[in-house]
Amino acid sequence: MQLGVEHYSCLDNLLGRTSHLHEAFALVKSLQFKPSTSLLESLLGACCIH
Repeated sequence: MQLGVEHYSCLDNLLGRTSHLHEAFALVKSLQFKPSTSLLESLLGACCIH
């Protein structure tokens, strides 16, 4: 099974909401593809929460 952008977006959202912002950002930087708008929005939303 290959992970899609939706999977990474969910993982990024979970990391961000649990105060693991550095790990969430590292995940986005390590992607093999260009991050989608929804993935970046979930990271930005997590930053606003914390």
